[in-house]
Amino acid sequence: IKEFPPYEEFIEMGEALYEKSFANGKSFKDCFPDPVKAGSMYPYFDETKKEVQTLTVAINQCLANNGEKKWKTTKGNIARLQAYFAWEAQEAEEVLDVKIESVEAAEAYERGKKYYYTQR
Repeated sequence: IKEFPPYEEFIEMGEALYEKSFANGKSFKDCFPDPVKAGSMYPYFDETKKEVQTLTVAINQCLANNGEKKWKTTKGNIARLQAYFAWEAQEAEEVLDVKIESVEAAEAYERGKKYYYTQR
């Protein structure tokens, strides 16, 4: 499946979104200069804010900071851009390294794990 992935067109759409300039002339490249790192560093626990930072939130923050409208968080362009970042990290064989360095981070991790395994 990796040879001819059925989701390849969505990765290409995500790359196009990454390359596309905002109205102010900047792009996602200014917020995420390294797509490999963007695809492998999220989510992480921000020790100063005491909350989990997700790629979805970071993408929408980038849009807002550049005067663009935020995207819906479950499908469409946000999923395409995230697919591109994830693909780049996977191709670079980048490994997600979860670091739990505080009590707050451990609590957030446990809440996330509980949510993930909850039947919805």
